[in-house]
Amino acid sequence: MASKRQSLKKLKSLAYEEQSGCCIYCDKPMWLHDPKSFARRFNLTPKQAQQLQCTGEHLVRYSAGGKPTPKNIAAAHRYCNCMRHKGGKDATPDMFRDEVQRRLGRGKWFPFPVALR
Repeated sequence: MASKRQSLKKLKSLAYEEQSGCCIYCDKPMWLHDPKSFARRFNLTPKQAQQLQCTGEHLVRYSAGGKPTPKNIAAAHRYCNCMRHKGGKDATPDMFRDEVQRRLGRGKWFPFPVALR
């Protein structure tokens, strides 16, 4: 199990760099190592900043045979990652990204005010 976690951690970091530190779904900045400075920079509470932490997102679920490979791991906010899988939904990454972008456009995605950029 430790080797799987280590592999995912490395792939998450690579995806973070490849995506210029932005979430694959909402295109907003996320943090990888320093939540306090991220919270200060964007005027967030520590609890809000936790939701914007970078996670390794399996584009094809691990339980559906998705492997921890560079093509299957993307970087996503903790919030976005959890929302994609909430309630047993299994939207494709493209479908979910479209939904997130629509809701962002209406200001109805994050459960707290977010002014990232």
